[in-house]
Amino acid sequence: MAALAVVFSRLLSMAVAALPVMALVLAVRAALGRAPARYRYGLWLAVGFRLACPVSVERLWSLYNLPGIRAVAETTGTAGSGVVRSLVDTAPSVPAVPPAAMSGTAVVSEAAEPSFWAAALPWCAVLWVLGMLAVLIWGMVSAVRLRRTVREAVSEGGEVWTCGAVPTPFVLGLLRPRIYLPPHLDDTTRTYVLAHERHHIRRRDPWWKLLGWCLLAVYWWNPAVWLCWVLFCRDMEMSCDEAVLDALGSEAKRGYSLSLVAHAAAAPMPAALAFGEHDATRRVKNVLAWKKATPRVAFLAAAAAVLAVMACLGNGMTGSSWVRMETPGPMIQVSWDLKEPIRAWALYADVYAYGTRTESRLLTCGELTQQSEREFSGTLYWDVPFDEAGGFSNTMVGSFRGESWNLTLPQPHYTGVSSMTGQTRQRLRLDETGGTTLVTIYLSDKEGGGTAVPASGDPILTSGGVRLRLATSQQGVEAFAKTDLAASLHALHTPALGDDDAAALLEALETDMLDRYTFTRLSQERALVVEFESGPYDENALDASMLTRGALLMALADDLQEVRWSYPVWATGDGGRTERTTVFMERSQPDAWARNMGYEDLRDLGQTPEGIRDLLAYLGTSEQ
Repeated sequence: MAALAVVFSRLLSMAVAALPVMALVLAVRAALGRAPARYRYGLWLAVGFRLACPVSVERLWSLYNLPGIRAVAETTGTAGSGVVRSLVDTAPSVPAVPPAAMSGTAVVSEAAEPSFWAAALPWCAVLWVLGMLAVLIWGMVSAVRLRRTVREAVSEGGEVWTCGAVPTPFVLGLLRPRIYLPPHLDDTTRTYVLAHERHHIRRRDPWWKLLGWCLLAVYWWNPAVWLCWVLFCRDMEMSCDEAVLDALGSEAKRGYSLSLVAHAAAAPMPAALAFGEHDATRRVKNVLAWKKATPRVAFLAAAAAVLAVMACLGNGMTGSSWVRMETPGPMIQVSWDLKEPIRAWALYADVYAYGTRTESRLLTCGELTQQSEREFSGTLYWDVPFDEAGGFSNTMVGSFRGESWNLTLPQPHYTGVSSMTGQTRQRLRLDETGGTTLVTIYLSDKEGGGTAVPASGDPILTSGGVRLRLATSQQGVEAFAKTDLAASLHALHTPALGDDDAAALLEALETDMLDRYTFTRLSQERALVVEFESGPYDENALDASMLTRGALLMALADDLQEVRWSYPVWATGDGGRTERTTVFMERSQPDAWARNMGYEDLRDLGQTPEGIRDLLAYLGTSEQ
């Protein structure tokens, strides 16, 4: 049912996005008035395309570029990026129960109660499928009945067959369509009918009607689609009527009208193209009022129809948002033009040391007041102050949109600092992740402070530095913290754990929050021993924290097989001396967790930021 709910929510989104197209087609259709009906018939191509195809190309000439309609398109996601987003999340996540039972603590998790719409959507999807099947079966039963009716038909040569059981002439079939006529038609009526039905066959109308019927079956719950279906069939028949009159002349209007009245169908035939169906009364009035269109009227009607269809087929010019920077230097003005439905923004600092990203820190973030807001600007200031040694300190200060921050850099002292920003008024497009680098600050701790750009490669990857990166999200600001932690930890992933790697990992996991510690790497045993200076206030809380950190350490260091956490405890006997307790943690249990999450083992989890993110979620770790 979950898959059906996703499909149905996608159809809801497409149906809402198609409403402006239907409205435009109806308006242009009404404006064409007495213009040839074939141009009204061609307008329905746009409606069919929007209902059948969830994606399209971006065009400057598009209905979805209009401000009000663009807001509808961005809400549904159909005409914005070409990707249809579900209106609701049909599979709300249930918080994973962390494996805290190993520390003797029972954990009970309660899933958030789903909304009424989220709970009702799967049942609506089931109802949708039942209705779609009913409409399709209706069409198939109609086709079977017609086949049975004409099984005694006699061929008159070519595609023309005669059958005494048929009430009105019609075309039946797709690959080899046949025209079935009732017997005893006079020659004049026969001429009218054959001209009408052969025009249907030449235009492949049986196929177009089948496509329209299938769309009607899919969108049976949508009254607007039923209205479009009725008008589509009427325009199809009227355009054939006018084609016959255009070939036979105005003198045929009276005889043709009498033929329509004589063979008016009592009910529509979904599986066939009947000569007298789809409002014969209106068709007779249209025939009697018909006049051959002048070249000017025909040209204007054709131009209006083509322009309307082209405006409906293409998506709006959403593209990628761009960021503009002015006044390059330590203080730059940042502004952007939004093209996507962006709701939140964030400024990150990615810190590099000797080619390795050591940290990805979220500096500041905020939400836009409206999803369709177009104005965004702020002043970005950054500076690396001088220190007493004659170089630059390891603290960078900055501010952006009222938020100030201090960033501690990897090395204690730098000898050179330079930066690279966009040129004045340069537009920087957001990448596929919805972000862009605003400023790259190059740092050097080498003698002379050289940070020259090498012949190939980025200098930040050969020395060090900071990238100030703007990120965006179509969700709220809560989407940024999770990405920040997982990406920062994955940047420290190593296949072979060294002393420097161990120090960086323990610092990133904020092990000092538990207590001051020292560590020893046992290379032969492939173990890491962490010794705390004092005992814990809450042993259960400490055990759970060490459990989480141990799993992350072994996920991020491929060759690490065991983590030992050692801390002193106060012994009541022997004069109150202290003893050390060691908690051993090895890979077997975390490997089982990884398999529960669909991964091969713990090493597999540590290969990507997504794997780290899954492990954090499984452990129930705070993202802050």
